[in-house]
Amino acid sequence: KTPTSAIGLNLDLETRLGQVMREAGRFAEAKKLLENGLVRAKSLYGPESRFVLLQNEALADLYVDMGDYRAAEQQFREQLRLVRMLEGPESMRESMVLHNFAWLQAARGNAALAEEMFRKAWLMRSRHLGRESTTTLRAESGLARFLISQGRLDEGRIHLAHVASGLTAQLPVDAPALQEVALGQVQLDILEG
Repeated sequence: KTPTSAIGLNLDLETRLGQVMREAGRFAEAKKLLENGLVRAKSLYGPESRFVLLQNEALADLYVDMGDYRAAEQQFREQLRLVRMLEGPESMRESMVLHNFAWLQAARGNAALAEEMFRKAWLMRSRHLGRESTTTLRAESGLARFLISQGRLDEGRIHLAHVASGLTAQLPVDAPALQEVALGQVQLDILEG
C-alpha cells in the first residue's frame, strides 16, 4: 500500500508535468494529466481542499491557452469559491484569481465585468500590501493595460505612469513586470498615433 504522502507527491509531480506540457504547447497531454489530477485530488483530499484548488488553477490556465473560455470560466469560478471558503473573503489569493479571471473576461468581451475584477484585485492588494508593493503595482499594471485596450487612454496613462515609476525603483531593468509596462506604453503610443 502506497502512503498518502507518496500519492500526494505523485499528484504534485503530475500537475507540474501537466504545466510543463501546457507551456510546451502539448495541450492534449496536459489536459489528460490535469483533468485526471483533479479527479484524483478530489478523491484523495476531498472536493474542498487546497490540492483541488491547485488543480483548478492549472486547468484554468490550460483552458485559456487552448481557447476553451467556457471551461476556463468554470475553473475560475470554482477557484473563487474555494479560495473564499479556504482563506476567507478578500484574501491575497482571491485577488490573484480575480486578476487572472479579469483577463479572461476581457478576452470574452465582458469589459464591465473585467474592469470590476481588475479594480477589485488591485484594491485588495492595496489594502493588504500597500499601494507601492510590487505585487500591488502588478495588479495596477493589468488595470492600466486593460483601460488602454478599451480606449480609455488618459486613465490608463495615469495608472501606467504610477506603475512604471514604482516598479523601476524596485526591480531590475529586465524584470518581466517592467516588460509588461513597456508593452503597455507601446500600446498607448500606437493608440495615440
